[in-house]
Amino acid sequence: MSLRKRISNSPQFNTFVARLIARHIRRVWRTSQFDSHGFDDLRAMTRAGEPVIAALLHQRLMLSPYLFPPRDEAPICSITSSAKAGKLAGYVQKEFDFETVPLRRNTSQVALTRAIVKNIKAGTSVGFALDGPSGPARVASTVPLIWSRMTGRPIFLVTYSVEKQRRLKTWDRMMLPKTHNKGVLLCEPFPITVPKKASAEEIEAARLELEIRSNALAEKADRMCGHAGPLL
Repeated sequence: MSLRKRISNSPQFNTFVARLIARHIRRVWRTSQFDSHGFDDLRAMTRAGEPVIAALLHQRLMLSPYLFPPRDEAPICSITSSAKAGKLAGYVQKEFDFETVPLRRNTSQVALTRAIVKNIKAGTSVGFALDGPSGPARVASTVPLIWSRMTGRPIFLVTYSVEKQRRLKTWDRMMLPKTHNKGVLLCEPFPITVPKKASAEEIEAARLELEIRSNALAEKADRMCGHAGPLL
């Protein structure tokens, strides 16, 4: 293994970088003004000990720690991939007291679902990037629908946008908010309940609706911050 790879795989190196990223995220939050809309139902559930499934676009992950209730009020776990970026994201989430469920290359869909369902039934909410970890960008997967069907827990769509931002050169053009900013945090419940014995056609219809609504919510946040045009 090359020195560069050993460094990038080092827990110490990843912790150092994650702390720098977390420091920037906290500074953005501390120096900016955010309007929050639609979170009352989500927070009422989690504060009552009722877990939820919170879903967002991968592009909007940077401020995800502030899209959920404080961890001392409601535990939440996030899914992280085995790719370098996914591992680093997991370290960043840990800086904000998220539990993480690592998705390893040899992890089957059944094993992942079993782990997530176990967490949800134990009272832990789940945060999930609908189009992560590697896209296609803005295309929702059926994964949160399956979790919702198996646990009976609702899905909430969350997102954010800011006036001043950079777009990173990643597959999803991830949004990097700047400090001393103005922005919005948006949340809305996903209205479709997937039947226990849903057909493939019913699941696909729900997945498409999930995709349409998540993109529409992100676009709404962008418009509220003065941005028009495509998300990418």
